[in-house]
Amino acid sequence: MRTQFGPCGQIVEYLNHCYSTTFRLWIGGIETIVPARWYFAPDGAKLFSPPNAFCSNVYAKNMEQSAPGPGEVDRNRVWDDGHNPGYLGQCFAGEPEWFGTGELPASVLVGPTPGFDPCCNNTVGCLRCVGGRGPATMRLVATGGTGISAAANGIFQLPYIGDCNWSYSFGDGRSWTVYFDIDFWLALYEDPGHGGFWGYGSPAFPWTCFSERDDVTEISGFLPGTAPAVVFGTNVP
Repeated sequence: MRTQFGPCGQIVEYLNHCYSTTFRLWIGGIETIVPARWYFAPDGAKLFSPPNAFCSNVYAKNMEQSAPGPGEVDRNRVWDDGHNPGYLGQCFAGEPEWFGTGELPASVLVGPTPGFDPCCNNTVGCLRCVGGRGPATMRLVATGGTGISAAANGIFQLPYIGDCNWSYSFGDGRSWTVYFDIDFWLALYEDPGHGGFWGYGSPAFPWTCFSERDDVTEISGFLPGTAPAVVFGTNVP
């Protein structure tokens, strides 16, 4: 979706540090919470001009932060180094009114994910590597889970399911899914009987779909016990 909706490095906000958080928006009329991160605009970036609800709530009052509108969900923030993964700051992706209302059409989730407009981002990320789809299988190693979370431990081969996403089904409703994008990753374990947990973050290096993370530091969820750390990527030995 980042190829279809985002400021593409244009100047949106003035902050003294960057962080990861979550945004609320509506896709096809359905409230959707998505991971997001602030990064530094490049030299020569243009000012973002459309009306915009997706600003930082650092300066918002408590009453404003509790409003269930589009934009940052709450004050839960994780420090981020703010690296820019190739956004040029010369245009934006999406219709101008989407940024003001937070309402996107359902069509943004239909069909193959398009590439970036060259004025937005001209880097080659996971969306374009290996013929535009990524490796056929993503290896995931999960260790250290305790309690009910221990059921998520193991070594799994996640088949590619499209749009730089990989998913493994245990056959009993449980699953591991890994999502990659040009500047963030997300790992999700789901257990219909107990809930699940997820972790996300941004790499400290230019993203390719062959990159690995050695830990999920922002993992959270609903299962009793400690969620496992995960390592994923085709370069995991």
